[in-house]
Amino acid sequence: RLYRIYPYDALHGMLLVNPISVVDLQIPERMAGYARDLAEHLPNDPKDGMFFRVLTEPDPERPESRIVVERIQHGLTDRFVFGHQFFDGGDYAQIAKAAGLLVGLIEVGAKVARGEKSIEISTFEQAYNWLMAEARRGPQIQRYKGLGEMNPDQLWETTMDSTTRRMLKVTVEDMIAADQIFVTLMGDEVEPRRQFIEANALNVANLDV
Repeated sequence: RLYRIYPYDALHGMLLVNPISVVDLQIPERMAGYARDLAEHLPNDPKDGMFFRVLTEPDPERPESRIVVERIQHGLTDRFVFGHQFFDGGDYAQIAKAAGLLVGLIEVGAKVARGEKSIEISTFEQAYNWLMAEARRGPQIQRYKGLGEMNPDQLWETTMDSTTRRMLKVTVEDMIAADQIFVTLMGDEVEPRRQFIEANALNVANLDV
């Protein structure tokens, strides 16, 4: 939800710096330090034509400061304001909780290894991205409409092998819910499908086209 309002880079950067509280909003030195720390974790790559600036400014409605992130891309500047409402909200509480676990986790000279291969890292994200890239080197990702489209060896490896398969219990309630969503999206009535798409389109995180 936050990604529809604020840039991904700013929210991700907040995961990598010591969090602040609404009390800190009244302490200029603390806010200035947070702005500097956040700026260090935002990308500034001339090749991409994108730059970030982080500043503080007085909140016109409260006796405190707020964080302003400016994104300059191809000569155009977008401003994103993080004020009392943001830092006092539940979404930032989750960011602060994660930051409390991640900040300081990776020390200078840290490495991540998989098998005989290893690389030096400076952030948790580098470790995650490298491990995911390494993991994709072996498996093949394929999609099928049904089991009948698989070759026998694929069917055995993915579904029939009792040593690796997982069995999930399906209840009547599950069937009713599945049938309802199937009728909504695949039925003859156009209006329910249109209403569903309009209500849920912006909530999609991963979409295969």
